[in-house]
Amino acid sequence: MNEIEEVWRELSKTDDGGDPTTRVYRLLGSSAEGVRASIAGIDQALELLIEVPPNWNDGKRKLPEWHGMGFSILPLKLQPRPENCQLALSLRDEDQRSIFLAFCNDLVANLEDAKSTKDRNEKIEESIQKWGRFFQKCGVDGLNVHQQSGLFGELTWLDGMIESGLDLNCVVESWKGCERNFHDFDMTGHVIEVKTTMTKEPQQIIVNNERQLDERNLNSLHLFFVAIRKTDGGGSTLPTKVELIRKKLKSSATALLRFEDCLINAGYHEHHTPIYKSHFIIGEETLFEVRDDFPRIIDTPDGVGSLKYGLLISACRSFEADIQSYLASLKEPLL
Repeated sequence: MNEIEEVWRELSKTDDGGDPTTRVYRLLGSSAEGVRASIAGIDQALELLIEVPPNWNDGKRKLPEWHGMGFSILPLKLQPRPENCQLALSLRDEDQRSIFLAFCNDLVANLEDAKSTKDRNEKIEESIQKWGRFFQKCGVDGLNVHQQSGLFGELTWLDGMIESGLDLNCVVESWKGCERNFHDFDMTGHVIEVKTTMTKEPQQIIVNNERQLDERNLNSLHLFFVAIRKTDGGGSTLPTKVELIRKKLKSSATALLRFEDCLINAGYHEHHTPIYKSHFIIGEETLFEVRDDFPRIIDTPDGVGSLKYGLLISACRSFEADIQSYLASLKEPLL
């Protein structure tokens, strides 16, 4: 990130006499080939140029439309491969500068390991898809209170796994809900669905589809229920919870890096932390084993799918499981 910013900073000092043409500069010291930073036009808009094959945008790809940023394909004939085009990402709104820089840094870092044109194209697409999920979830104004509470609940379970002594890399890798998978956590086939509610009695959660509580073909399926209260003070904010987990992951650079990726997939970025002022107090943490006649809908008639329904927690009480015993049982397959 510092390298990219420094190149832009140096370019901005160049006196072009008001020339509106784009100045182009290759990133110095970067192991990602074909990556350039530029200052575009009189307004000196920041641009990142990524070299792509001439057929990269063959009509099958739709360029992203993200608030405050612009994507375009430029037929710039740059050495040493003038036949290629440039995928240009430009900053259009200074209010989005920190997110723009974060995306550029992520994309460049992702490209550093590319070993072929095919691999390079896949990594570009991978970064765009990840950040596309980010913008889809958080929008311009960040996560709403409901989304914050849902992420708070998932981080509560993640924190519990860390505290239980499970392998840090396995813990973070198990977090799948941030990537919009059917289930929130999957530890070698032992699956956890996290549901957070701020509702009063009778407590109810929303099941978003018929597969969320279907344990068939899984080693096990558990529902982790978190009841929280939103307050003006006390408890913990979402940024506080995130920072707590970061500290606990510091001993594993790989796990910490993966955690940062997961946060982006979940729609969380430091840019929005000043507005995440809601405090949450946990009133209940309960684990339920989903099996046998657990109340749920898993079989539907032909032509019926994507069900969404409410589930009363009071109907699940007979399926309660001990959290610590369950976490301890997860260690054995990982030895």
